[in-house]
This record gives sequence, structure tokens and C-alpha cells, in this order.
Amino acid sequence: MLRPSKLVEKLEDLVEKKCGPWYERHKTKFPLYIPMGLVAWYFYGMLLNSLKLGRQATFHLPGQEVPSIWVVNPFKNWFMVFTPFGLGVTAVVVLLVCLITKKGYIWFSGYKYRGGFQYHRQTGGNLTVVNVVGLEDYVNGVICYEMGRDWPLEALKAQAMCARTYVLKNLNKHNSYGFDICTSANCQVYHGMGSNKADYGPSEVSMRAVAETAGLVIKYNGRLAETPYSSSFGGASEDAKNVWGTNTATEHPYLRGVVDPYEADAAGQNSLSSWTVSYSAAELTQRLQGYGLGVGTSVDHLVLTYSPQGNVIQTVVHWKNGQSNTVSASNIRSRFGVYAIRFTVNGAGTGEGQPPAPSGGDTVINGGPVSGSLTGKYVISGSGAVSQVGERPYAISGAGTVSALESGGEAGGGSSLQPGAGTVTVSGNSYTFNGSGYGHQLGLSQWGAYAMANRGFRYDEIVTFYLPGTQITHH
Repeated sequence: MLRPSKLVEKLEDLVEKKCGPWYERHKTKFPLYIPMGLVAWYFYGMLLNSLKLGRQATFHLPGQEVPSIWVVNPFKNWFMVFTPFGLGVTAVVVLLVCLITKKGYIWFSGYKYRGGFQYHRQTGGNLTVVNVVGLEDYVNGVICYEMGRDWPLEALKAQAMCARTYVLKNLNKHNSYGFDICTSANCQVYHGMGSNKADYGPSEVSMRAVAETAGLVIKYNGRLAETPYSSSFGGASEDAKNVWGTNTATEHPYLRGVVDPYEADAAGQNSLSSWTVSYSAAELTQRLQGYGLGVGTSVDHLVLTYSPQGNVIQTVVHWKNGQSNTVSASNIRSRFGVYAIRFTVNGAGTGEGQPPAPSGGDTVINGGPVSGSLTGKYVISGSGAVSQVGERPYAISGAGTVSALESGGEAGGGSSLQPGAGTVTVSGNSYTFNGSGYGHQLGLSQWGAYAMANRGFRYDEIVTFYLPGTQITHH
């Protein structure tokens, strides 16, 4: 154990190295700053402790409030600390921050963070707590929470590309609150460098993914791309025009529906590769009325509109009093309590109103018949590889199932339902939603990236498969 004199010597050495000119002016008084600094740290610790318990708090001494406190971790960046105690004690607080924080981390609310913290008051008496951090440290604090920390390296690299591009494109998103990006799934989940749990936070492989893609972003025509991602799609992503209402011909041409043949590889690990949500007619009525729909009546029937990719892009709720409400794709998950927009209701499948498949052995591709056998014809994969169709080609249905393409152009051996656009009307005393996938159906599928990485695809191939037409470059 260090004697007090030895501790003072070590502190003096640190101060001399960090703050040479200041030390020369104050070295005779330095031993007096130690107890003053401990008092300052005690009150500063009270602030941190109150915030760690999850409460917002003001920090004040009698007759003296602290309008702003700024701490930057000296292990990572230049440092500065403002306190109400004067310059001398401020320097000691800086030293205590150096000694008490471990490996360049500052702890807050059970998590450790790189960079520093800013505490400031936007309105009223509450404090806004902001982590000020470098770009790559931020990405390290995202991908291990948004994706499995020990997932395949190439999948984590693809996730790092999306996370880095997202934050750069959305700087100042929450500027009115005094920060750039929030820490929840409304932006990107961020918990810094983890907690005391050994299996929580960045891992060796996730940090390697960030390091090996450092500075790289996803662009389209020289501009940062929109890079949404979600857990899984259940077989196909969706056009942004059907979810966000944007014009994908001009705004986000790379956010188009992509049929995903890879995600099914991970169905055994993905707990939401298939799911069921059921309601009685009365329960569904109550749920929808909770959103202000159909007041004073009950559900009569639903009309579902499917996209060519097999996703539900609109649902019209018809009520027994003759009124109706239209629910857009962006609201379907919340209104109906489902995990994705890829589902059937009461067994009525996608495209049930479409004309039957062409007869005579024709196969439908991109909405048109192809006469004769597919044997000997060529296909282009999502990664751009060209290969010849074998004797037994497979098809992916609108519901995301993979099955052999039988004669007559029907996948699955005799199903009367065709993948693709169409409407379905559903009614009854109960409503059972059978679906697959989890998320908003745009951009990159995380479980799809997992499966592609396991098949040997590189991160750039994964990114351009889900965001076709984009380029990877330095920001």
C-alpha cells in the first residue's frame, strides 16, 4: 500500500507530465490540493451516483448551482473539467479521473464508455447526459448490441458499415436535445464498451470488424446512403416506397425489395423465423380501438394488400357500421401486434386474387410466362455470380418458403396461391396471423448477413446484395 507521501509524489509526477507550466506555478501548494480534491470528488461522485440510479438530477451547493459540467477522459482525448471549486481543485479532479477510471473508461449507469461525458441543462432542472466519443469507438459500442457480439466476422463488418454510415448521415438528428444520436433502437442501440459481465459488450471479433472497416461507409452516387437494418425479413425485404412512402425511383433506388434465399439457413437459430399471433374478433376490435380506430363498432373483415415480394403493404379494416380505416405498412406491426409485415391471416396467402398460373408447363418469372423447361437457362445470383439452372430448380414463395419448382410453374406441388401482388379478404370470429421475420423490412437483414457470412460471402458482397447499386468507400 502506498504511503500518503508516495501517493503525493506520484500525483505530482502525473501533474508535471500533463500540466508542466501550471505545475511550476502551483507546486508549493500542491499537497494542499489533495484533500480539497477529495472533497470535490465526493460531491462529483454524488452527482454520478444519482444519475447511475436512473434519476435525472441537478447538482448544486448552497446558493450556487452548476450550469454545466464537462469531463473528457484524459486517456483518450485532451481533458478539461469545470467545477465550482476553482482551478486548483479542478486539476486535482482531473487527476482523480485519471486514476479512478480504468483502461480509459468512464462508468455511467452500469456501463463503461470511451471518450467523455457532458452534463448540461436543456430546460428546467434536469440534466442531459451526453457521451462525447470518437466515430470508431461509437461503432464499437453499437454493433455488438445490434448484432451478436460473436457472430461471423464478415457479418459484423457489414453491420459496422451500416452503423457507421447511419451515424454520419444522421449527425444532429437530435440537435434540439443537445446531442446527435440517441442510444435506443429509435436510432441505434449503444451501450459503450459494455458492463462488468464478461460476455456483454464488444468482443475481440466485433472490435476486429470495426478496425478492419475503419473509415469505410456506404454511398450511392457519391452521397451517404440510407442504411436501415433489422433482425430478419422472412424471405424478402420491401421497397422503401411501400414502407416510407418515398419515391424509390429518385430518392432511394437501392432500397428495393430483395428476395432473400440465404436467411432460411439460420432459421434454427432465429427464434422469429416463424411466429403466430392470434386474436378473437373482440380482442382485435379492442386492440385497434386502442389506437382510435372503429369507435363504437366491431371488426367485420380485413382486406390485405400484398406487394410483389409477398409483404403486406396495406391493411384496410372494415367495421360492421360500414366505416373503414386504412393501416399503412409503417403502422401494421404496432396496430396488429405482429413482428413483421410478412404474414398471412387465417391461412389466406399472398396474391390470392391473382389469375391462375399459365398452363402448359409455363413458369412465371417477373410476372411473365417462360415457355418450356428451365434446364440450360442461366440465372444471376444476388452477389452477381452467373450459373446455369440445374434439372431441379427451386423457388421462394411470397411467404418465404423454399421448395422445388414443379411442372406447371407452381412451387410447393399444387398450391393454388401465387407469390406476388394481390389482395386478400379475411373475416371470421378469430384472426390468426402466421408470419416470419422481425423488423421493418428495409435494407439489411441481420440474420441474412449471418447466413451469407457462413456461406463464405465477404462483407462488401453482403452489403451490396441487400443494398444493390451502392458503393463502399471512405467517408
